[in-house]
Amino acid sequence: MTKGELLQEVAMLKQELQEYSDLFDLQQTRMKEAVALWQTATGNRYQPDLGALLGWLIRKASPATHNHVWRHGPMPTAMEDKASLLDAIVRSGSAGYWLRDGEIALGSELESEGVVTLCCGGKAATFSKPNS
Repeated sequence: MTKGELLQEVAMLKQELQEYSDLFDLQQTRMKEAVALWQTATGNRYQPDLGALLGWLIRKASPATHNHVWRHGPMPTAMEDKASLLDAIVRSGSAGYWLRDGEIALGSELESEGVVTLCCGGKAATFSKPNS
């Protein structure tokens, strides 16, 4: 590379670095705003976990469709009957549960019985904690 090309490359990298720095500063500003909102709403003074903060913001933005907490990954095997599926939902301790394979049809049956509430159009294969 010639000296001119190197100087041009350095200028381009400095510009890119400045853009990343500006983005980081903006993210920090937004994070401080979000934490302040969360602290005011919850009465907690500590720094929340980022995942918990994002979940809270999502639920706040759209409480009717985001009232669930995802379980941490699929069960080893899909539940094969409604009773087992409902038991797994309750035992998961979460307010939301990813459905897969045959669980989708079972989840629809449980919803039609009024035991659970399907969300995300059912197509996303999630539903919220049983209504009890």
